[in-house]
Formats: sequence, structure tokens, C-alpha cells
Amino acid sequence: MSTFMTKVMFKLSQPLSAKGIKGSWLRVVGLSLFMLPINSVLADSAKAKTEQNELSALSIEQVEQRLNIQGGGIDNHQGDFIQKKYFTVLKNPFLSTGSFEISAEQFIWQTLKPIDSAIIFKNDQLYFKDSSGIKKAPAQAASIAILLRDLIGGDFAGLTSKFTFYGDQTSAHCVTLKPIQASMRTFIEQIILCGESNVDSLVLYDTNMNRTEISMSYTQSYNDK
Repeated sequence: MSTFMTKVMFKLSQPLSAKGIKGSWLRVVGLSLFMLPINSVLADSAKAKTEQNELSALSIEQVEQRLNIQGGGIDNHQGDFIQKKYFTVLKNPFLSTGSFEISAEQFIWQTLKPIDSAIIFKNDQLYFKDSSGIKKAPAQAASIAILLRDLIGGDFAGLTSKFTFYGDQTSAHCVTLKPIQASMRTFIEQIILCGESNVDSLVLYDTNMNRTEISMSYTQSYNDK
């Protein structure tokens, strides 16, 4: 992992507060995205990993069939999200809510509570917006926004170089993503996507056995592939 990403992950692992988040783009990312160390809900993680390794990888066509999502690129979506970040050392999760907009041209992740902030990815450039204004983010941070856009937008073909897909044993409408790239394996254990026609929820498990849960409700969704 790069020195930059190591610093990001270290800062995101610290407890957040509304006061502490303001004025720090790293903490805005931590609030707005899902890349925080969070608590695993696997009852027996060692057993789950063994079972996962025994499963056969899914093709992109099989993933699209399980989630009933048409392939071919990014779907266009607008909607609202609820995000919960679970830490092993804390009893209750950090809760944030907001709205999102996804298309092939741009990705907007707008956090409304507990504070107003936004992540905007447009024209291959990432921007952070908070009470102090809009700031251009370092190029390395754009990969985080692209990952979230591809996950929610259903661009599974774009994820094949980063993840292997497996069927989830708990639901016929869920898939499990295991990272391939060494850089991602340092902070992502696995991601579970669930949905029918759209990606309705995702759960990210980090390597410290923590988790982030994001659920989406769609106010507008259309496909122009």
C-alpha cells in the first residue's frame, strides 16, 4: 500500500466526531465512504473463509443473473443512503445519512447528517466539499470513489481486475467479492453485495474484522447502456 493510503487508513481508524470531521478532508472521506475499520458479523470467520475458498468463482454473467442487473457499464441512479460503521471497540455504530447520484459521467455522494459534506467525482477528478468550500483531492483518493461508484452502479466488469466474485450462501440475491490486488487485500477482507435489479445494500469487511454497512433506496433509476 502507498504511504498516502497508509496514512488515510490510519486516520480513518480513529473515532470521529462532528467537530473533528470539519476542516479535514480525510475525515470527510471517512464519514462519506465505507473504508473504515469496522466489526465483523461472521459467527465463525475461520470456518467462513474455508467455505469461501471451496466455492467456485462466478462469471460476470452469473453475478448479473444473481442480482438481476443488466451488464454493460454504469447504471444511472439517484437515491438516498443509510451508512453504519461498526468498530470492535464501540458498542454502537457511527450513523450517517445522505443522497447519491451515479452516472458514467459523475458520482456524487452527499452526506447530510451528522454534518453536510460531499464527495464529487467528475471528469476523472475527485473533489471534497464541506463548510469551508470545495477542495481538489489527491489523485490517489479517486480510486476509493471509483470503487464505490462501480459497486453501486453495477459495473461488475470494471471490478474483475480487482476482485473475484463468489456466490453468497446466505442469499440467492447476494454475491461476495474477494480482493485480488495486494494493495486492496491490506485493508479489505471482503465485500458482500445484495439486491434485485439494483444493488440495494453492501457490507464491507476490513482486515481487522470490522464492517461498514450501506443500504440504498432509489428515487430514480434508469439504464441507457
